[in-house]
Amino acid sequence: MCEAHRVSSDPWWALGAARAVENARHKSEIVATKTLSKHEFDEIVDAQAILRSISGHALLGGLLEKLDAVANIEALLIANIDLLRDETVRFQADSAVGAYLAEITATRRRVELLTEKFFPNSVERIMGSFRTLYASNSEFRLCWELRNLAQHQGTATGRFSFRATGDPERKWEWSIDLRGLFEDHAGDSRWRAAAALWEGSDWAHVLDVFDGTHQAISEVLAVLIHDNEKAISAAIDLYASSLSEALADGAGYPLAWSVVPGPEGTAVLGQVGLEPVVLGHAVTAMQGARKILGLAPNLNYPGNRTEPI
Repeated sequence: MCEAHRVSSDPWWALGAARAVENARHKSEIVATKTLSKHEFDEIVDAQAILRSISGHALLGGLLEKLDAVANIEALLIANIDLLRDETVRFQADSAVGAYLAEITATRRRVELLTEKFFPNSVERIMGSFRTLYASNSEFRLCWELRNLAQHQGTATGRFSFRATGDPERKWEWSIDLRGLFEDHAGDSRWRAAAALWEGSDWAHVLDVFDGTHQAISEVLAVLIHDNEKAISAAIDLYASSLSEALADGAGYPLAWSVVPGPEGTAVLGQVGLEPVVLGHAVTAMQGARKILGLAPNLNYPGNRTEPI
């Protein structure tokens, strides 16, 4: 075991834990359980960055949150359709739609940046997948054009309305007048291409369109994660073993750190906290990707694998 406070004229890297000092209130010490090379330290840092980056909540949470806001507005108005006369409620509805449409762009860019940074071999496939969605997925294409409309005209809800369904249990449905919307933009080739994907449909349920777009983006992310499952699994294994080694001598807050000598006898401490929850989120993302793609779960739980995936 080596102490984190060791004095050295050379840089050094270690794995260990911060823990309370026995019989000393409000005092802790950092105790190393393993000395690392710079390469090993950098591997741990990189593994953590990869595992954090694939969290479904981090990548898709904003889109799902804004989808829920749209659903809540619809539920509110279905429960009391007279609220449509309230200017404040109408503004809230328009804002919820605008926020969801804007988040589509932000979510797409997060997935693209993740691909470029950690999975460069997948860039062509993922960029191509988004282009394919735009060209052939009716919900994604409609949302993308509505997003452009909101950017240029300030609102995308001009052809949104509550339509009677004839169903006594669900009398109203928040819908998009597709025929009117496409006629409004008949002179724009992009809108004509969008209309072709909805040929034969006069109306679309707002939530169906928005949820379809969320599902389409989720599938692109699932493809990215599954294509890179081997690299992600390796990162999970490395991170899991690092956590285990950091806590080899007992409980504490697991850490990896570097000590680099500074000027005039000082030292610069670089510290990385190792978080077990990062493993859980990464495993959930991998299994979630398999579920979206209709594949069986990975029963070789990362960290306890006996054979390759």
